Amino acid sequence: MKSEFPTCFNSNDELDTACTSVINATDIYMSEMSLKTLSGIEYFDKLENLTCRNCSYLNEIPSLPKSLKGLDILGAKIKKLPKLPSTLMYLQCAYTEITELPKLPAGLKDLRCYGNSNLISLPSLPATLTILV
Repeated sequence: MKSEFPTCFNSNDELDTACTSVINATDIYMSEMSLKTLSGIEYFDKLENLTCRNCSYLNEIPSLPKSLKGLDILGAKIKKLPKLPSTLMYLQCAYTEITELPKLPAGLKDLRCYGNSNLISLPSLPATLTILV
């Protein structure tokens, strides 16, 4: 997170949740970063799309913003997703170590969880779902 929002961290490496970039960010794309957690992502109140591609050390997402519409996690060590916001319409969690998914939001339209050998079952699928891979 610090590499994406360097001006939003204080001298103690703590995220400034009042930082304009944190308040106004709607999309975050991270690729091949060595981060282990997305701690602090819940403070991005306007965030609609979060993409983490090949962040192979990522193993924790404590909680997600309530505004999130798209979550794309590909190639991470994450084993568990937090509660998904009711606004989520797109979820990709491909090539992760996820063993189970949380309850899926009623408005989810697109679910992609391929390449997960540890994922052995799915929760109830919402009626709105049009893509399942």
